[in-house]
Amino acid sequence: MVFTLNFGIVGLGGISETFARDILSNPADRGVKDVQHKLVAAGSSSEKKAADFLSRVGASSDAKAYASYQGVYDDPNVTAVYIGTPHSHHYHNARDSLLAGKHVLVEKPAVIAADQMRALAKLAKEKNLTLMEAKWTRFFPMLKEIEEKIHNGVIGDVKQVHADFGQTFTGLSGDHRIFNINLGGGSIMDLMPYPLIWVFTVLFYHPQNKLTKPAVRGATCIKNEFGVDEMTTALLKFPGLDADAVISSNINVGSVSTLVIRGTKGELIVHDLPLSRPLSYEVRLRDVNNPSPDDQERKVTRFDHPIPHHGMHWEADEIARLISAGELQSKRVPWDDSILSAELLDDIRAQAGINFPASIEKV
Repeated sequence: MVFTLNFGIVGLGGISETFARDILSNPADRGVKDVQHKLVAAGSSSEKKAADFLSRVGASSDAKAYASYQGVYDDPNVTAVYIGTPHSHHYHNARDSLLAGKHVLVEKPAVIAADQMRALAKLAKEKNLTLMEAKWTRFFPMLKEIEEKIHNGVIGDVKQVHADFGQTFTGLSGDHRIFNINLGGGSIMDLMPYPLIWVFTVLFYHPQNKLTKPAVRGATCIKNEFGVDEMTTALLKFPGLDADAVISSNINVGSVSTLVIRGTKGELIVHDLPLSRPLSYEVRLRDVNNPSPDDQERKVTRFDHPIPHHGMHWEADEIARLISAGELQSKRVPWDDSILSAELLDDIRAQAGINFPASIEKV
């Protein structure tokens, strides 16, 4: 039997539109037969904005448009709420959804501060509701394939991961959320979660690491005139593996987003693609019998993974299966994962000197 998950959406920006189009795509396009999705409600500052959104993404004619988020929370046909509001509002919107008895899929970063994630997990457990941070890249088949290969030693012992993600935001006013300190703006909160997803996949969940928490050994940033970070670099130490991770993000110069995983036998590289939506990778193995590193040639193997639609449907499939099975959290993105991510982002911001208003960090 196919399980249908009825979604309501609050916060109708670009990421919500992409999510909506993906969940309304044909599950057969991605080889899924056990779950499907329906968009039954959307909430915005006006009913017209919500109605226009529903029409634009191709929702059915019976989907409800609300002039408030509360209308979505109160709609009896809504089973789960997808939250695509600015970062500063995630905690409060997720809390309101849970209090209304709805399961929650909240965009990353799920919260502004780690204490907020702890509070949401506690509330979800009390309400017996499913809660998941929308780390959509974690559910890509390609990422799962890379995880398996790295953990099985395809490039030997992993020693370093360098993950970079940048996107240039131009032609925008200082009121835009990305530049607004009161909305959790800046590259740390907006883009660094993606490098962290890869670092968690490769290092934190490595069997030899045994879920040993990494330490932030340093973080530095460049601020703009609005007080948010334009560019940040952080160094993470994984003592369980004796490995390091260098993660970087920026909103001012963009980049050729890069992931390089360095091991004792070679490298695995994802390049020329955004780390949020990778389509291919290469494994480059050295000739370990050649004593001269400078003369070593690499045996390069490329793996391509085309994605049906944008790729956000896989996280929706995950939470649908969880709800169908009565499970409260995902094994790929459990609550402890989201709490640790928030702790690391808290630490990176502190060391980089980025301070948000207390009003958006409070529980």
